[in-house]
Amino acid sequence: MTETVSVKKLGAKEILRCICHKSKGHNAIQCKNCLYFQHVSCVAKYSQKPIVNYICPECWKLEPLVDSSTTSIVSRTSIMQWNEEIVKHIANDNVRF
Repeated sequence: MTETVSVKKLGAKEILRCICHKSKGHNAIQCKNCLYFQHVSCVAKYSQKPIVNYICPECWKLEPLVDSSTTSIVSRTSIMQWNEEIVKHIANDNVRF
């Protein structure tokens, strides 16, 4: 299991490189590949299970693709976000011909 560490207790050689680009925060988690730390609240806020072998978003891009015979499921939240974006971009004030 990957342990969380208080940001205040990070050593001089331990680097906090989070997706939020902020240097302050509470708990951080370390990527097993690059060894950089990220805020738990930014990368694992909704995780209900203990985080095992955490991989940061940057290192995740380098991981091999997972073969799967399943269909991707688009959640309602994603669909609603797409709808909001489309409506925003086609609003009368934003459309130019």
